Amino acid sequence: MKLFLSKAKHPSRRWLMGLGLLLLALALTAVMIAAALGSRLAPHVRVGGLDIGGQTLQEAYHTLKKASEEVLESTWLEVETLDGSTIPFSPAETKVSLNCFSALWEAYQVGRVDGKSHSIWLQEHLKLDEGYIRQRIDLYADDAETELTPPQVWMAGPAPDLEIENQSSENRPQTLELTMGLPTTRIDREHAFQQILALYDCAFSAAEEGHYRVENPFLVEILEEPEMPDLKAIYDEYYIPPVDDSLNMEKYEVIPGAFGYHFDLEKARKQVDQAGFGETIYIPMEWIEPDIFGDGVYFRDVLGYCETPHTQDENRNNNLRVACKSLNGVVLQPGETFSYNETLGQRTKENGYLRAGAYSGWELVQSYGGGICQVSSTVYCATLYADLEIVHRVNHGMKVGYMEPGLDATVSWWGPDFQFRNNTHFPIKLAAEVSDDHVKITILGTEERDYYVEMETESSVWDNVLYARSYKCKYDRKTGELISRDLEARSNYALY
Repeated sequence: MKLFLSKAKHPSRRWLMGLGLLLLALALTAVMIAAALGSRLAPHVRVGGLDIGGQTLQEAYHTLKKASEEVLESTWLEVETLDGSTIPFSPAETKVSLNCFSALWEAYQVGRVDGKSHSIWLQEHLKLDEGYIRQRIDLYADDAETELTPPQVWMAGPAPDLEIENQSSENRPQTLELTMGLPTTRIDREHAFQQILALYDCAFSAAEEGHYRVENPFLVEILEEPEMPDLKAIYDEYYIPPVDDSLNMEKYEVIPGAFGYHFDLEKARKQVDQAGFGETIYIPMEWIEPDIFGDGVYFRDVLGYCETPHTQDENRNNNLRVACKSLNGVVLQPGETFSYNETLGQRTKENGYLRAGAYSGWELVQSYGGGICQVSSTVYCATLYADLEIVHRVNHGMKVGYMEPGLDATVSWWGPDFQFRNNTHFPIKLAAEVSDDHVKITILGTEERDYYVEMETESSVWDNVLYARSYKCKYDRKTGELISRDLEARSNYALY
C-alpha cells in the first residue's frame, strides 16, 4: 500500500514525457491550423532579437530556421576573460539547437490584444549542454583565481664592476625587477554562467550586430590583499655607497675608490603606486659618483690662499681677469717648476690685454698688461703660505698699495719672472679669479704638513729707501705653538 501511494504522488518520467509530447502535439496542431488559415504574427514581435513581426507563421518559421542555422548551429560564441583573451564555445561542443516550433508558438500568442512590442527570449526554447558550459567556466576560474602571494624581487643582468678604474661603456647597471604580490581571489562562476545564457537569449540580434560575444562576465572577489613592497628595505638591501679615491701617504699612490649603486626611490614609489596585482615593474639601477675621484683626489686641501684688493680702473681690471684666466686650473706635478711668464705668455693686445698703469723701475708707465704684477704678487704670497719652494722672485722698485712691503713679486715679459717649484709629493693646482673687488689665488693639493704658515714683515727707512724683511713662521697645527721663524726675503723700495 505504501508503495502504491508513493507512485500515486509522483508520476513517472515516462508519464511526464508523454504529457509533454501531447502538449507539444496540440501546440503544433494549433500552429498548423493557424498556418492553414494564413494567420500572421502580431506586429513588433522579436524572437532572440530577430524581428519577425507581421510575418505569416510559415514565413516566420523559415526566418527562425535560417537564423538558427547561421548563428546557433554555425557561429562560435566567444567569452572574454579577465586579461582580454577569449574562450571559444563551438556549437558542436555546447550542442546548442533551437526548437523553432516552440518559439514560434510563443511568438504567435503575444501581442495579439495589446498591440505593443514584445520580445521572446530564446533560452526557454534552446537545447544546451549546460554542464559543458559550467565545466569550461570552472576550468578557467580554477586557473584565474589566485592565492595570496608576497611581492617578489630579483636583479636582472650581470653584476657590474663598480671600480672606478674599470668603468667602460660595456659596464652597464642592472635592472631591478619587482613583481607585485597577488591577492586571494575567487570568481563568481554562477554570474559568468548566467551572462552566457543571457547572450544566447538575444543571440540573433548580437550576431546581426557582429558582436556574438560575452563581455568579461567574470566577477572577481578579493578575499585578502597582499602586502605592499617595502621599497625602503629593498633600497637598503641593494644600496652600495660610493667610495672616494684616496691617497697612500707613505707610498704617495692613489688608492682607487668605487662608484656607488642604487635606484631612484621616489620614481620607484610612483611606479609601485601605478602597478596592479601581479604586475612586474622594472626599476633601473644607477651609478652614484664619488665626491672625489680621478685628479680630484689630489686637490682636496687648500695649501695656500691669498687675496688682494684692486682699484676701479677698468683697463687694469681687464688685465687682472685675463691673467687669472690663464692661471686658473694650472696643474704642477711633483718637482715641476712654475713660470709666470711662460704661463701667461706675452702681454699683447692680441692676447686680450689693455694698456694700463705699470711700474717700470721707479716710474709709472702705460703698457699692455699693466697691473698683472698684482696677480703675480698674490700668487707669490699664496705659495709662501703653501710653503712651496721659491725659485725666483724680485720685488718692485717702489712699494705697492695692494700688498705689504716684502710680500710682492714684480714681473715683466723681458724679465724678471716669478717662479716656484712644487716641492710636495703630489700634484698641485692653481685656482685664480677676480671677484668682490679682489684678486683671489688658491693653491690646492694634498696636505702633508703637521704645521701651518703665517707670514710676518718688518721694515725700516734709511736715506729714502724702505728696507723690508719677511719671515716665514711655522706653527704646530694641533697646539698652535711656534715651531720656527725664518727669514724668507729682503726687499728694498725707493720712497721718491
